[in-house]
Amino acid sequence: MNQATDGEVCRVCKRTFPATTFYRDATKPSGRMTICPECYKASRKLFRAQGKHKESSLKYRSDPRTQIKLLARQAVQTAVKNGTLYKPSCCQFGIAKAFDGIHWPVNTEFVNCENTDIEAHHYLGYSQDHWTTIIWLCPLHHALMGE
Repeated sequence: MNQATDGEVCRVCKRTFPATTFYRDATKPSGRMTICPECYKASRKLFRAQGKHKESSLKYRSDPRTQIKLLARQAVQTAVKNGTLYKPSCCQFGIAKAFDGIHWPVNTEFVNCENTDIEAHHYLGYSQDHWTTIIWLCPLHHALMGE
């Protein structure tokens, strides 16, 4: 079966759908989720019915590391809103090798990325004096930082 012409296969129900049926996910190489919308909705419904969303949300928000990250994100949002921090129109991955202090994965190829869906990467950590020391990356290149 040729997935380019026949569509994509849901990893849960194993049915084939047109690629555009799958929800977008910028962290995936294809740009789409690997689970069909019907299976995704069913899994989310089960997750909520089991009460895990409340438990995981509370656990996440009560973690001191998370609280510091949230404060750093708020600082970036405030700085952008006040005009003290510039948010470019697209991912800065192409110029990222010039930033001091960033430890990129081995064999990283620096290409110009035109993705306009960008988020702040705190490459020097989340200490208060580095809250606005960031580089703007698309979700795919931001995910590289976790490797």
